[in-house]
Order: sequence, then structure tokens, then C-alpha cells
Amino acid sequence: MHTVLVMLEARPGLEAELEQILKDLADGSRAEPASVLYHVHRVKDNEHQFILYEQWQSAEQHAKQFEKSYVQALGQRLASCLSKPYEVYIAELL
Repeated sequence: MHTVLVMLEARPGLEAELEQILKDLADGSRAEPASVLYHVHRVKDNEHQFILYEQWQSAEQHAKQFEKSYVQALGQRLASCLSKPYEVYIAELL
């Protein structure tokens, strides 16, 4: 199992746009056969911060996701909504 956490921060005024992009990304990713789990969260006390929680069957299958046309298109839109680069954490179950 490959678990990924992504922390994102929206530019002020672009929270709704970022939220929609992340929901669209989640919808497409959930349809992938290698996707086990894909959730979009907003930080409760900070409307600018979002978290993606993803589980994939393997790191290789997760990497293949970035080759998909919908991911590339949403990625271009995503960049303009962020106040800073997103952070990615690979986690392991203890």
C-alpha cells in the first residue's frame, strides 16, 4: 500500500476554485483501478488550507497517475490557485 498526503494552500480569494479542482482530481483518481482511497479535506480552522489523503496499490501505480491527461490539465489550473508550492508526504502504516 502506498499512502500519500498532500498539503496545499490556496491564494486568498481562490479557495472555491482550488476546492473544485481538487474535487475533480479526486473524482478522476477514484476511477483509476489502482486507487484504493482518495479524500479531499479542508483544514477546519484555516479555509485556505487543503489536504489530499490518497492510498494507491503501489508507488509505481501512483506515479503513472501523473501521465493521465486529466491530471496534467488540472495540474496546470492548480498551480495558479496556490499561494506556495504544495508539500507531499509519503506515509507508512505502523
